[in-house]
Amino acid sequence: MPQPAIPAWIKLDGAEGDLAAVLPELDAWAHLARHWRDIGAALWKLEVDAPVDSPARLAIYLASHLDDGPVVEVFAALGLDDLHAKLSAHAARLGDSGWAKLLRPMSDFGAGATGDPSADSFGFDAPGDDGQFALTIPKLAASAAPSVGSVALTFDIGVQGGLDCEAGSPWPFSGDGVAGGLLRIGGRGKVSTSAGISLPFGQIGKGTATAGATCEAALGFFFRPRNPADPFAQALFQSVTAIPSPLDLGALNHAVSLAGLEGIALGCDGAVSAGLGLVIGKAVDIPQAVSGTIGITAKLAFRRGARWILSLRRTGEGLRFVLSRDELRERQWSAGLDLTLDAAPLARRVHDLLTEAQDFAGPVLDQIRPFLSPGTYIADKAAALLKIAATSIVEQPELREALLQDLSLVLGTTRTGSEAETTSALADFIAGRIADLAATRAEGILGEIDAWANSVAEGLASAVPALATVPQTELANRISPLLGNVKGQLDDLLGSLVGDNRWSALMASELASIGARVKEGEAEADKLLGGVREVLDRFYRFAATVADATADSARTKLEARFGWSGGSVSGLKYELAGTFTDVTPETADLWHTLVTGQLAPFQKILGDPALAPAGVRIDPESSLSRFASKETGFAAEVAVLGIDLSIASIVKGEATITLNAAGDIAVTAKGSALRKVEGFSEGRSATFLSSWDLLLMKADAEAGNRRAMAVDLGFDHDDDNLKAREVEALLSGLAGQSLIESARVATALGIYQDWRVKAAPGAKVRGRIALRLRLPDVAVLRMVEIGRALVRRDNTALLGVFDLAAATQIATGVTTRKQYERDIEEAMRAFTISLHTENPVAYMVALWNSKISLLPSQGGGPKLPALAQLVPRAGALVTLLRTMAEIYDAVPAAGGASGGWTEKDYADAEKRMVSASRKWLRLNQDFVFWFKSSLHPALLAFLRILIAMNRPIMPGTPLVPGPADEIDPQLGNALLLVTMAEGDDGEVIPV
Repeated sequence: MPQPAIPAWIKLDGAEGDLAAVLPELDAWAHLARHWRDIGAALWKLEVDAPVDSPARLAIYLASHLDDGPVVEVFAALGLDDLHAKLSAHAARLGDSGWAKLLRPMSDFGAGATGDPSADSFGFDAPGDDGQFALTIPKLAASAAPSVGSVALTFDIGVQGGLDCEAGSPWPFSGDGVAGGLLRIGGRGKVSTSAGISLPFGQIGKGTATAGATCEAALGFFFRPRNPADPFAQALFQSVTAIPSPLDLGALNHAVSLAGLEGIALGCDGAVSAGLGLVIGKAVDIPQAVSGTIGITAKLAFRRGARWILSLRRTGEGLRFVLSRDELRERQWSAGLDLTLDAAPLARRVHDLLTEAQDFAGPVLDQIRPFLSPGTYIADKAAALLKIAATSIVEQPELREALLQDLSLVLGTTRTGSEAETTSALADFIAGRIADLAATRAEGILGEIDAWANSVAEGLASAVPALATVPQTELANRISPLLGNVKGQLDDLLGSLVGDNRWSALMASELASIGARVKEGEAEADKLLGGVREVLDRFYRFAATVADATADSARTKLEARFGWSGGSVSGLKYELAGTFTDVTPETADLWHTLVTGQLAPFQKILGDPALAPAGVRIDPESSLSRFASKETGFAAEVAVLGIDLSIASIVKGEATITLNAAGDIAVTAKGSALRKVEGFSEGRSATFLSSWDLLLMKADAEAGNRRAMAVDLGFDHDDDNLKAREVEALLSGLAGQSLIESARVATALGIYQDWRVKAAPGAKVRGRIALRLRLPDVAVLRMVEIGRALVRRDNTALLGVFDLAAATQIATGVTTRKQYERDIEEAMRAFTISLHTENPVAYMVALWNSKISLLPSQGGGPKLPALAQLVPRAGALVTLLRTMAEIYDAVPAAGGASGGWTEKDYADAEKRMVSASRKWLRLNQDFVFWFKSSLHPALLAFLRILIAMNRPIMPGTPLVPGPADEIDPQLGNALLLVTMAEGDDGEVIPV
């Protein structure tokens, strides 16, 4: 009798399976399949009403007539009494159509099938053909289970409680070219080693309530029937009793030679995950300001997953194995602030927020800044006058009566306090509303006092309906003195600045730096006052757009989300293929480690193929890859009245190291930095990308080394209402710096005019403008050479980079030469550093090395607007170039070098390099979500520096391009790609 149990390493719900109950039944069906023609012919001769044209129909007949006298006599006459007894023991199955298919010959089930199997699970499962059959195997009772001891590997087929069998199965990997018509025996479940290690990713432990784990496994043994004419039951009986242990290479080899085993396939797919979250929320209610909720969120998540597929099959050269294994580890974190506010009373707060965010710089504009928020200025600076105006309104009998009439609406209460308390509360309310409305109607500070006062009075009347019944002039007359005083203070300030020669030139420079149409050197009073009016008017128009959207009648909620996030991903991928040409103790051990996921021996063989034992041959294409990625970023989203506003700043570095069986090592690394702002009707983004392809050939280290690198810079402007002046301003900045030829500006304007002509009268033109710069190898190699000098701490190179960065920024208008010189003088007086030098470039380097903050401190430190921009960007350029060289010259750890870089080292370096580029990626924002038409001077300077690198290194010439080197327009023209497109799907047109 064959073995009474399936192999000990196959479990059914954690227990051993009992084959003793199913093997006799398979044997009975196999005998019936072999003799069904004789039985059917004899019954037909007896002229009984029995179907005899197929074994399945005969089995159905026998299910209800097996004990009939004529049937018993037929079995006896044919000498099949033993078969009759076997069928009687399993008579209930004879009418089962599922078992009836076991009577058919194997050739009935897709003998020529070579197509791909089902994509379900791992592809080992049946594609749903009629050859599939579930063989249910009962578990042995605990008392009857034999003692088999521990096994190194178990396959638990879980709740299925049986084996899945398929006649006519294809080999699951069509690329191997194996003919179909196989018998597959297998199932799904969970695979683990005796040490409790789930093969793909390690032991799944018990974690917190937020932890989870999934694991799926599939196992398939594929047999080729000796004779396709044999019945399914006979082939299954022979194969299921010959299932070898997948750990034993010798047993597998015997099954291949003696039992018709074509091959085996084993796969695991699983993941473990855990997370920790924190949400803290609080309702806020600030009188006269905002009401809503503020929530703080924090999340930390981990995930580890793997997919592991192994196959072994017979070939003419031996047993060929293929392993594909992927592992992935993820760690993500985020922290943020969620804000939901009632937007109706936010007018004054809108001004305050924009004022804080606006990038005003310089002592003159700092003096003007408070008047950008007149409501707050009135509440803070003119509090005494505001109190007088509010009290005057409350004490005026007619106005007071109207206020008392709407007391519950105004104060949210009825008249319960004393007369003095009521008067004080009403005055506080009126004062707050005047301050809020002064911000809402902020354009009044630039216009006539009467108009401003009337607009505030109208706002008060809408807040307190009873006030609408009294003359509005009464309200306006009591508010006008307050507003006139505020406007007078602004006029006095502007007059003193314009009339003072010490301030007028500086004012012109500062106004020009934030987009007003005033050129440096134009100190005439009218032009300066016009520039201030332009700035204030632009600000108020923008603030009014937001304020109007938050009017009381809208009752709209404002939602905002500010978040910081980051994460890291690492992974491993094996692609191993080879052939066991001989079964020896060494190859058996190697196979054992392969099945149980212990791949260290194969890592050594990949590093040095000479270490492979006799009897195994590894394909040269076999490889091991390790992957790592790191990312950090900030994002903000604001939604109000259906308008979505967003800001994003994200840096990412990733790298892969691949080692193959030929001894070659390939390193690919990528880095990206993104700045992106989208608001109202337009959006901009700037990206810096680097990619590296480093291949180290062991066979020919000198001639075979390949190190390809690419550096890209991109800029996009997307506008729902694109105007001709924006097209001209964006590209004129490039032409003005000799980065493109002026003719391309005219071409771009011509393209825009074509769109304008086609558009309907008064319709907006939606368009996109994109800039792309890809540096050629000459430029990249020069940058690497400069970086190498910086790694060596070459002082000449360091001074050259700082000089180049500073001079180029001055040339593009980041700051002025005079401001730069003034800042150097001021810094030398204010800061004491170890280096004593009169060289301003050397002094900037010393400031950078000393890590001195160049921003004004709360204690009133010096204001150095030029150095605050020049020094950090120059230092960032040093970091960028130095890191480029470090990446280029690094030797991967997989090469066996001491101190070699891992994939995480490469990813970290990429992230560090692209992070440095962000200081140059400026979008020229104007009031947070709007943009100036032109490109930011820092971005122009970065483009100039990168293009200046595109010169071969010649003997006797400086390594770092000189700041005075003229940019050849032809050079930039060839490198800068400019394109335009209309709408979302318009044709991309080169400019």
